[in-house]
Amino acid sequence: MKTEIQILKEYYPQIQNIINTIRVGVFITDGDGKVLMINKESEKTGGLKAGEVLGKNMVELQEQGYVDESGVLMTLKKGEETRCIQNLGDGGKLYVESVPYYNGNKIDFVICTERDITETIRLENLLNQSKEIEEKQKKRNWNI
Repeated sequence: MKTEIQILKEYYPQIQNIINTIRVGVFITDGDGKVLMINKESEKTGGLKAGEVLGKNMVELQEQGYVDESGVLMTLKKGEETRCIQNLGDGGKLYVESVPYYNGNKIDFVICTERDITETIRLENLLNQSKEIEEKQKKRNWNI
């Protein structure tokens, strides 16, 4: 009987095609934090191509300034699912959920989903500025 790892290796191209159809970033590492797979959406949200991150450890990517805080490393440290906002080196922001995949008592993989929230935060800031301007105008109108 084949192990899960053997099946993953055998079907890697098909699995890569499947995760490329998902419209959120998917980022998968091994239990040591080494990047094994990312999808096309993750390349868009994270700003780095697969060739730039595959095989690298998240410690290394964090030290290089790719992210300020790694959801993968948080999950490996805590041993449980984590959520965080990652600030990217290019100024972008991602909402990341990192889920450990256990084999017995050992984490074999960490599967992350990423959503780019940079534009959402920018729009929220604009909305807040607009509200502040509106409040100031209301106060001025009351003083006239």
